[in-house]
Amino acid sequence: MHKQSALIDFSHYSQPELGPAATLIYTDMTANPVTYPNPKVAMSIFNNQIANWNTIYNKPDYDGKAGDLNNARTVLETSLRDNGIYVNSIAKGDLALLQKSGYPLSKLRTPVGDLLPPDSVDITNGIAPGTFDIDIAIVDNAWGYLLAFTAVSNTEKDPNLWTIKWSAKHTNTFGGFISGTQYKFAACAVGSSNNVFWKNAPNNLFAQ
Repeated sequence: MHKQSALIDFSHYSQPELGPAATLIYTDMTANPVTYPNPKVAMSIFNNQIANWNTIYNKPDYDGKAGDLNNARTVLETSLRDNGIYVNSIAKGDLALLQKSGYPLSKLRTPVGDLLPPDSVDITNGIAPGTFDIDIAIVDNAWGYLLAFTAVSNTEKDPNLWTIKWSAKHTNTFGGFISGTQYKFAACAVGSSNNVFWKNAPNNLFAQ
């Protein structure tokens, strides 16, 4: 069964929403030091970042305010993300623990049946040697994606029997490929069903 998690992306929060959301998280995590004893960003530092954001936000308009707000927001969102990752590492989907963090929580996922294969699978060489960048077309209701790959010399046609990597996102970079080896790829979306439907990438690539 899929478990809930703390949401760690606050980029969509409006300016009036960001301060109160961060304050709730500070209040709840401070009230539960036994559950969350060593956050990535110490609560004292986090509190100062919230205060800085609120101070700038509540000031009358002045030259440079937009830039100051942007800088303060970047700092605050980074801390929210880092501490959210920490919360998830502690709670591991336990709802009672998650609720002590003050973070907004993901919704429970409900079964939706078999998922369609992605419309496309785009593979390109990554920047680092032995890596490939993947871009799988988004599939509605997907919980994540699988990338299957094998050397072109392998005559096995079933991607289920290739090497498989998991990705929580539809884009990612994977490493560990052997330079000079040509690979073929396929990808599928993963949901509540045990059935998966693969889409082959149109191109075979040599690892660099």
